[in-house]
Amino acid sequence: MNEVTQPPSFDSGSESEQVLAREAEVLVAARKIALFAAGVASQRFMNELQDQQEVMADLADMIAQVFAMESALLRLAS
Repeated sequence: MNEVTQPPSFDSGSESEQVLAREAEVLVAARKIALFAAGVASQRFMNELQDQQEVMADLADMIAQVFAMESALLRLAS
């Protein structure tokens, strides 16, 4: 939980380090946000989470976007 609540650092340093370093940091931040949102929803609704269709749809959208970002980043890196 401590890692999820840490603010993201978008300081990618010099441009000569890694070409997609900033994008990788954005992906890590997006993944943390999705995990945090899922955790908050789980704590808020507990056993009734399965009945919260709008919340579940939003979580599914977030997870799909993180997956798409990671897939694009991995494809670009190879």
